[in-house]
Amino acid sequence: MITVKILCGCGQKYAFDVEPYQGRMPSTIQCPICKADGTQAANDIIARALPPQPITAIAPPPPQMVPPAPRPMATSGGGGLRIGSATATTAALKPVGESEPEAVAPARSSSALAGLVQGGARAVLRGADHDNDDEDKWKWWYYVLGGVGIIAYQGWLFYENGFYTKYLSGIFGGICCIGVGIWDFKRKRAEKN
Repeated sequence: MITVKILCGCGQKYAFDVEPYQGRMPSTIQCPICKADGTQAANDIIARALPPQPITAIAPPPPQMVPPAPRPMATSGGGGLRIGSATATTAALKPVGESEPEAVAPARSSSALAGLVQGGARAVLRGADHDNDDEDKWKWWYYVLGGVGIIAYQGWLFYENGFYTKYLSGIFGGICCIGVGIWDFKRKRAEKN
């Protein structure tokens, strides 16, 4: 707290205690007699009473760290999941100015398990799933089930929170999902026939 004593132009003396805000008066003040503004005089007194603020130098920003650019996957004939690969890749952050080391080609694994996963297991899964790789992976009932779930959740929120119309958009979105599922079902049935 600083005690500020001011002598107004009308001859009135007044004093008060103040806690400065950023080295200045936190609000305006007036002379109790003539109502003249005394804020500037109070700011001058506060500036003389406070020690000067040291000028701090701004430190340079630390070097930016960026992750390395993603490398394209090497295609090795069979594709798919590779188990037992001889090389392990780790992505580490590096400073901006450094050059990236050259990519090392992964060694081809000749283990029996990798061959099973690349060839046989995919064929077994493809036969059990009855899907082609080119076909859409989403089933029609995913949309219907998702739509029912969205409608149930948004309906519960609509009921519990006081019938706000903002929950109706979620219900409409659920109806749209069910519509897409029905459309997809009819499209796939027509393709089979």
